[in-house]
Amino acid sequence: MNFAELCDFLETLRDTKGAAEKSKHTKSFFTKLRDRRHEIHPVLRLVVPRLERDRPSYRIKESKITKLLIKMLGLPPGNDKTLLLKSVTGSSVDFGDIVYSILKKYIINKEIGLTIHDINTYLDQIATRTSDTGLDDQILEIFRKLSPKNIKWLIQIILKDLKLGISDNTILNCVHEDGANFYAANNNLKKLCEVLHDPKVKLHELEINIFEPFKPMLSKRCDASNFKKCFPDAKTFVTENKFDGERFQLHMEDGKFKYFSRNGYDFTNSYGASFEDGIFTPLLKNVFDLETKRVILDGEMMLWNKKTKRFGSKGMNYDVKKLGLGKYQPCFCVFDILMHNDTILTNQSLRKRLQILKKVVKNPVEGAVVVSKYSEVSTRSDVVDALNTSVDNNEEGIVVKDTSSVYKCSDRNSGWFKMKMEYFDDVVHDLDVLMMGGTYGSGNKLNSFIVGVSAGVGTFYSLGSISSGLNDEELDLLSDKFKTHGIDFKDFSTKTKGKLFFGRETPHVYIEPENSYIFQIRATELIRVTNDAVKCPYTLRFPRVLKIRDDKPPDDCLSMNELLELSQNKTIVKLNKRHIDLDEIISKARPSKKIKVEVVSFEQPDAGDFLKNIRFYVDSGTEKWGTEEIYHSIKKLGGEVSYRLEPNVDIVLISKLNTKISNAMKQSNGFDIIHVDWLRRVLEDRELVDYKSDEIFYCGSNFRRNLSTNLDQFGDSFMAKTSKASLQRAFDMMRKKDDFLNTNDALAVNDRYYFSDYVAYFDRFEEINNPGSKQIYYSYPDELEFEFYKGAVNKELTPEVNLVVLAENNHDRKLLISNFIENNGLPKIEIVAKDFIFDKISSQA
Repeated sequence: MNFAELCDFLETLRDTKGAAEKSKHTKSFFTKLRDRRHEIHPVLRLVVPRLERDRPSYRIKESKITKLLIKMLGLPPGNDKTLLLKSVTGSSVDFGDIVYSILKKYIINKEIGLTIHDINTYLDQIATRTSDTGLDDQILEIFRKLSPKNIKWLIQIILKDLKLGISDNTILNCVHEDGANFYAANNNLKKLCEVLHDPKVKLHELEINIFEPFKPMLSKRCDASNFKKCFPDAKTFVTENKFDGERFQLHMEDGKFKYFSRNGYDFTNSYGASFEDGIFTPLLKNVFDLETKRVILDGEMMLWNKKTKRFGSKGMNYDVKKLGLGKYQPCFCVFDILMHNDTILTNQSLRKRLQILKKVVKNPVEGAVVVSKYSEVSTRSDVVDALNTSVDNNEEGIVVKDTSSVYKCSDRNSGWFKMKMEYFDDVVHDLDVLMMGGTYGSGNKLNSFIVGVSAGVGTFYSLGSISSGLNDEELDLLSDKFKTHGIDFKDFSTKTKGKLFFGRETPHVYIEPENSYIFQIRATELIRVTNDAVKCPYTLRFPRVLKIRDDKPPDDCLSMNELLELSQNKTIVKLNKRHIDLDEIISKARPSKKIKVEVVSFEQPDAGDFLKNIRFYVDSGTEKWGTEEIYHSIKKLGGEVSYRLEPNVDIVLISKLNTKISNAMKQSNGFDIIHVDWLRRVLEDRELVDYKSDEIFYCGSNFRRNLSTNLDQFGDSFMAKTSKASLQRAFDMMRKKDDFLNTNDALAVNDRYYFSDYVAYFDRFEEINNPGSKQIYYSYPDELEFEFYKGAVNKELTPEVNLVVLAENNHDRKLLISNFIENNGLPKIEIVAKDFIFDKISSQA
């Protein structure tokens, strides 16, 4: 495809009015590309350059381009030269438009006819340069082959700001309706174009193939805080038992079977690939109707007690994936069907899928394969009744599903909800247990604690270990306690004097009862112990700490007698203590946060739409300017709003930092985080003004240049003189973003010898050891970081090399290099993906 044709499309798109018309025009453009059998990826990476991850930064700004144009055109002092220079330092007119207005006066040459491939090749060369020597000639060579209009668009592409009036996510969704969601999950434009090449196929349909594992659809937790939102009035759901087993998928084609776990592991060898082998498949003879030749089922693999004819629990000391001969056998509880013969069913409603499932599993077999029993509900009271019934049946809980929901792989927000009694306060038993010892995790930090019950005055038996529910402050408190009173477990036998009794599971450090704390905890079940892991006859399942009780003496914890009363000599004990009713759930729901605000009004004659196509999330307002009023102002000026912090947000407005925003600043994001004072200035000045240095908390990876033209990503001005205060702000931003050149160790970082034992070959070219061949891996940042930490780089694979760094963990490429090493008699060399460099630095930093 000719680059001029793309520029014509971009020109028309920018001039098109209205979001709907822009989307229509964009869809039409990509449809024509497909019809003409053009590759989408080379074009798309030019249309949404901010989303391009395969090509490094060009390291070129408006000021550099301005100098090049003055040089190319030989502009004398005068209006045109002044206009170009002024456009770099804050002109309200678009930089690209100014460039075009000047170029068309001086350039009359016709388009030579560069293709999209030509442009991408030039851009690759510019982006992967090792120095700026010859850069001017490279860029001028391209400019001389293009018309003024197309030079303008090439500059916009290099600056990664096309100003099309349509968001990148909208463009991706014009390529394929699942485009934005797919890109948000993997940040790979090339993979998006490969996987979503057919616009008629849904993403969740593409993820389902016979004999290939997929990520199953998940359920969202439903408790009092979101109960009403999960189950709106006048909507139909089905409820079913929440099985307490292992999530599995069963694939069958022409009598051949495969079984995959939730994480995609293959257990076919254990369960059986046909009716003649394995511990499970022989049980399935005659289960499916005769018309079924191919099927994929989703369900839960449960333990089935062949003697009592009852289900077991995942908390028992049996692994349903590795059962041999004994009292338990695997039982597959099916609750969904995703493929039947040649039809993928993920895009069908749940109601339709359940109808098909009943016909396919024609003859269920007790204890081997059963279809989940479900009941239709239409009111919130019905849902609560189903939860209470599950308690009466000693079941784990319920799953509630929207009958109109389609099946979306790995999705937790598409109409499936899980409910357990422990999600609701005061309806399960909370236990007070004594902290007896602690275990160290990574980073030499305590992250797990053994707890116990009182077995007589001053004597305590271990009940289990707990590692969830504690925040950072509480972990610091416990760490300080162990620093002053903890004792190495190596000295346990000589110092305890019969106070503490552990099972086979022991801590790294223990603590005397009089120096310890009581934990108030909540768990789902008590499970009878069949080994000596703990000293008590029961242990905890899914425990979490609710509170540290430093106000209670050690002997006030749960006693052994109270534990046995709870257990009632059962194998598994649910810790539910009563039913719950609808009114109680509604009353427990967190009330909506109402902030009394003094309304700040602005005179807005001819409001305009200068916030158009900018998407905002407002995290916090001020005392006089609440979030809803801020949202109202944004909408009035044409801006888009999001009530969730999502990847498609452009600007996050805050008045103060909190934990949520601080954590977001430590990740790689596309949005800017800006003080609300900036929006106040926008409203007062009636135009889209630049950020001020002291308004910036964070600049994202695709920040809008027209809002921070004179500032770098740390809020440091390119033009204003640096002060102590502005430098401190920049350092603070580096620290908050966890930038590796942070103020804590920037001076010492080069003294770290992470890679001093390595001589590395970076697999950059298509032909090994041939720099003249096609470049497949642009590794300069990784190489520089590797060398910065004392690693040596060799441009060829020679006997000195002991590490090969791949662009990605590609099996075929790895095999090719292994064969080259073997065929050339080189010693054995470690072959790694490029993440090896980052992971090693991160683990040792």
